[in-house]
Amino acid sequence: MKFAHMEKTSLLDYPGRVSTVLFTVGCNFRCPFCYNRKLVIPDEYPEANTLLDEEYVLKVLERRKKYIDAVAITGGEPLMHEDIIIFLSELRKREFSIKIDTNGSFPERLEQIIDKGLVDYVAMDIKNSPERYNESCGINVNIDDIKRSISTLKEKSKQGKIDYEFKTTLVPGLHTIEDLKNMHELIGDDCKRLFLQPFRNDVPLINPEYNKKNSLNDAELEAFHEAAKGLCKEVSVRRYF
Repeated sequence: MKFAHMEKTSLLDYPGRVSTVLFTVGCNFRCPFCYNRKLVIPDEYPEANTLLDEEYVLKVLERRKKYIDAVAITGGEPLMHEDIIIFLSELRKREFSIKIDTNGSFPERLEQIIDKGLVDYVAMDIKNSPERYNESCGINVNIDDIKRSISTLKEKSKQGKIDYEFKTTLVPGLHTIEDLKNMHELIGDDCKRLFLQPFRNDVPLINPEYNKKNSLNDAELEAFHEAAKGLCKEVSVRRYF
């Protein structure tokens, strides 16, 4: 398992825990507003020999046990890597709590890591309403895979196996209030938690045209927040910048 970057201490990425964040390289989506362009498109990542190998990462994590109690794995798309299961097993041996971010397009692997007890918290992106999902992902998506991942998270959470959140990055022109309401078709009535976050335009995006768009202002974000309050038991706004 190779990683592009390690953020040694984070108070934001794993709710209620101090974590180290690991960034995987590569993604099967091409969301036009994605701000991790260099991670999503491996060929654009500067030098391959700067990648962090698993042995080094595990050694660093061992040394940092007195400062952190969790590891958050993001990307890119972590679940596209077949060796993620081996790496998660190594983290479990070291008794870390584990969080994974995913786009939900690998439902079998998601079920596998949950059933093996290799993850404690999953944050899944809900890109848009079903009608605009492909537009938001930049590719044609198998929406049944997305639905299966959503159902898995809700079911496994009810069984007490994991905790989870859904999160949606809002982009002017790509998301409307009506699109947000139509996400109910995907997440259903018993969704536990949804975070809304504005997109960033201050770094190189997958589609440079999106750098010309303005991010949502506070009033616009609050309007989306109000509209989404009936979608989940808990709906919150999250800002990382």
